[in-house]
Amino acid sequence: MTLNDLPFELGMQYENWEFDLEPIKSTLYFDKYRYIKNDIKEISGLNVKSINLYFKLDILFKIEIDCFKAAHSNNLTVFIVDTPSI
Repeated sequence: MTLNDLPFELGMQYENWEFDLEPIKSTLYFDKYRYIKNDIKEISGLNVKSINLYFKLDILFKIEIDCFKAAHSNNLTVFIVDTPSI
């Protein structure tokens, strides 16, 4: 899978994934959720550790993906897809 194949798009509504999300953090400005569906195991050849989605007023504005280069590696790669301004 590549970043372009992900089911998430900035600007989409929270309700698209509400049953696949676990709340992590809620602030006055945004809500952060962990994507728990476990259907995305690798992206661009990297093993996915976690996917976090950030919402402001139920609109997705940031996607954070933590990946490992190899199953037993400590090297962490983070992809962040973000809107220019929130």
